Amino acid sequence: VSNGICPEDTSVVLVSVDGSCNYSVGILNKELSELSIFPNPTTGKMTISYPNGAEPIDLIIEDMNGRVIDKFSTISNVNGKIEVDLSSYETGIYLLQLRSTKWTESGRIIKQ
Repeated sequence: VSNGICPEDTSVVLVSVDGSCNYSVGILNKELSELSIFPNPTTGKMTISYPNGAEPIDLIIEDMNGRVIDKFSTISNVNGKIEVDLSSYETGIYLLQLRSTKWTESGRIIKQ
C-alpha cells in the first residue's frame, strides 16, 4: 500500500530510550504488525500472539513512564504464543516490547 509519498518498501523504525539513555532501534515489518494481545484489558493472565513464532524472543514490560517493570529473556514459545501472568501488577497501562534478533514489535496492555 502506498501513501503517495513514501516508497512501498518503507519500514517504520522504532527507537526506545530508557531513563539511563540506553537505546535500541528496531525495524517494524508489515508482516509483524499482526501482534495480538488478549484478553485486553486483563485482570491476570494474558496471551501474546505474533507471526514467525518459532523464534525465541525477549519480552520487556514497561510502565507509562518508561520504567522497566519486568523482563523475560530468550522466551521459547509454542505456535507463536506466550502467556504472561500480570495478576501481581498494579492497575494501569503497560507497554510491551517483543524483540528477536531480527525484529522488534510493540503493544499495549491494560491491567484492571
